Amino acid sequence: MLRFTYTALDLYDVCPPSPMPSDMNSTQSSDLSSLRDALSQNPPNRKNLHLQRVRKAARWMPCYISPFIDFDNAFNVGMYSEGRLKTDENGEEYPDPETTLEPEHCQDLIQTYHKIFRKLPYLKDYVTLFENDPVGLKKLTEFMKHHANAVRNSDTNNLRYSVYAYAGRNGTLTDFGGKNASKSIRGFFHRDSGRLNCPMGDVSEFDEDWERYRDLVEKEKKIIDEDNWPCNVYEEGLYDPDNLEAGLMRGDFVMNVIRHIYTGGRTAGLSTDGPSKGKGGKGKIHSQEEVTPEMIAYGVVHARFSLSSQNSWPMNGKDGSFDYVQYYRNVLELFDDPSDPWCTDLLSWYTKNTCSQTRLFTKIKAFIHCKTTP
Repeated sequence: MLRFTYTALDLYDVCPPSPMPSDMNSTQSSDLSSLRDALSQNPPNRKNLHLQRVRKAARWMPCYISPFIDFDNAFNVGMYSEGRLKTDENGEEYPDPETTLEPEHCQDLIQTYHKIFRKLPYLKDYVTLFENDPVGLKKLTEFMKHHANAVRNSDTNNLRYSVYAYAGRNGTLTDFGGKNASKSIRGFFHRDSGRLNCPMGDVSEFDEDWERYRDLVEKEKKIIDEDNWPCNVYEEGLYDPDNLEAGLMRGDFVMNVIRHIYTGGRTAGLSTDGPSKGKGGKGKIHSQEEVTPEMIAYGVVHARFSLSSQNSWPMNGKDGSFDYVQYYRNVLELFDDPSDPWCTDLLSWYTKNTCSQTRLFTKIKAFIHCKTTP
């Protein structure tokens, strides 16, 4: 019997996006069947307000739930665990997931399913609409997958041409070959990107002879995997091999990447936490006022990928021996005790450095509202 169990991360809270477009009235809200009609059109009718809600939720999920959501399996296995899914899109009896998937994978999918509805409870109504319509459910999950991937790919592309400003040492710019250059010159084929992706414990060896280190990696005599924290997530001056949490997740590079994602490219690298000109990042778009473990993990994964030699996002989640999915989980596991001072201090530090603009924007809106409300 598939069961749902809570994890420590469920103790953290996060502000979801606005659950309903302001122009949706109660009549439109109750007409859920229009969502099925909108999804049936080719392409889907994006003017449908229910579909707009689904799209907004899907675009929010990579940063605040996971960039690796398997929408199809998460919804199918989750609904099956609740006894709400009887047949697949071919009209055949839906197989017991425990007979086709590893138990641990099933539990991960169920946890993701419940996490989605805990963060975005209004989506439950839409899933209920399709519980006896597996074909419609498939269209819904494909639509969500498309828009979630679009956000992740947008961040990937934006960082691809921006990280040269963050990767150099001592304030210097790194030459990654310009906008038209392939990423194949990055990774361990480039000194700066190689050093930042090098395990922190190997930095001295790397600095001594980086070309030799590169050759060892290329010949697989030096294995780079997700279980060794890379240099890019550390504030090097605080690194202590006997206390791996010292300086962990406080590296300038990873902070700049996270600020780039959540507060906009013009804030990355600034020494202050105040507002800047230019388009706001995801923090402002989603009115995010506090940093969560998922936000940090999302940025950490992008930081590593932006430095790698892979040109496109790995659909299997792997770069050779490096597993991005497990790397993401490793970051989340750092926050398995919300009462740990290390966790609370780190989250407060990130909130100060990435969400101050959003808080200021929220206060200004509240002030204007007070002044204009009779």
